[in-house]
Amino acid sequence: MPTNTFYNLSKEKQNKIIEASMNEFSKHSYDNVSINEIIDNAGISRGSFYMYFKDKEDLYYSLLDVHKNMFKSITRSSIENNNGDLFLGFIEMYDTIIKYILEQEKLDFFKNAFFNLNYKNEKCMVPNHEVEGKIIKEIENIVDLKKLNIKNNEDLADMFDIMMHILIKSVIKTIHNSDKERNKYVNKINLIKNGFERR
Repeated sequence: MPTNTFYNLSKEKQNKIIEASMNEFSKHSYDNVSINEIIDNAGISRGSFYMYFKDKEDLYYSLLDVHKNMFKSITRSSIENNNGDLFLGFIEMYDTIIKYILEQEKLDFFKNAFFNLNYKNEKCMVPNHEVEGKIIKEIENIVDLKKLNIKNNEDLADMFDIMMHILIKSVIKTIHNSDKERNKYVNKINLIKNGFERR
């Protein structure tokens, strides 16, 4: 995570560093990213860089964290926009996240991030239990629980976890040029909504 020194910079300076970093991580795989290029394009010294971030890895996960916070905001607003309908909310989530990612300055960054996906990246992109718990606390008051066959908030958390993993997988497939993925994703959400067991 960035240091307090980074957060003490003006927003304009912070954005310049983030923009230069996003640009470099968009052009190159993680191993080939150059800190020298970032500091040159951001107009900062090497010493300043290390006052803001511990190292390249710290910077990378800080960038992922910026987007993760946006995804959390999209999660809440998508459910609110659909009057608490979790299933419609997840479909809107997919559409909004894809639109957000496909903006040209972000697409190559996410292609590289997902192409180089490892356990740590996945943990950063998919909410961990603590973050997921906070999201559940936020959405439990807006999800229309009457539409769900669940017993308690733990069931809601498990359902959310399943749907979130389907969402992330479908987003990754879409980024890698699968133009039919949206229909498959909607079908998966509807299968969960309707249940698999014959009644």
